Amino acid sequence: GAPVKELAWREQEVELGVLPIPRINEMDGGPYLTPIVVTRDGDSGRYNISWNRAMVIDKNHLGLWMSPRHLWSIFSKYERRGEALPIALVLGHHPAFFMVGAGLTKISQDEYEVAGGILGEGLRVVESEAFGGDLLVPADAEVILEGLILPERRSVEGPFGEFTGYSGPQRISWLVEIKAVTARKGGAIISVFGAHQENLYAHMPIQADIFHDLKNIM
Repeated sequence: GAPVKELAWREQEVELGVLPIPRINEMDGGPYLTPIVVTRDGDSGRYNISWNRAMVIDKNHLGLWMSPRHLWSIFSKYERRGEALPIALVLGHHPAFFMVGAGLTKISQDEYEVAGGILGEGLRVVESEAFGGDLLVPADAEVILEGLILPERRSVEGPFGEFTGYSGPQRISWLVEIKAVTARKGGAIISVFGAHQENLYAHMPIQADIFHDLKNIM
């Protein structure tokens, strides 16, 4: 079986409080995850990978901040139809997988395919615990939270220490209900400590995209 399926908790078994989720900065609004969020656009079938911040609200809810890019665009479409959006929050994987989440690829690209290109082999995936084949998740992840971004539901989230070295403001953000947690035995949760030197590798794909765009116009 998939390594990330060695342990599993479903529905009423979910308790985020037992996970080692840190309050990263003194002024943070609560314990924070900095996950790679995976979703599948049900209309196009393409997978999107993004890097987000998520604050623990209670035992099975997170406040998720989305900048107005691809994940936000996909969810907005679902919300207009009154639908929740299935997502997976990947809390540890190969560094190349995280770099895809930091990149500026086009919404027309399937980012699972992009991840496979960077890894040099196809990304191994498995059916999610909560959504089956409707949402495939990375088989070799460390820990995955599966949940729904709820339509017409919001939560106070923040402040949070950002990569700029300053505290980002408290916001009204989107509410995620966690439906399942899967993990490797002894799986490690990877967190980003914003503005620290060791996390600047996440800027590499952004720099590459900017270089590509500048090269095209010069």
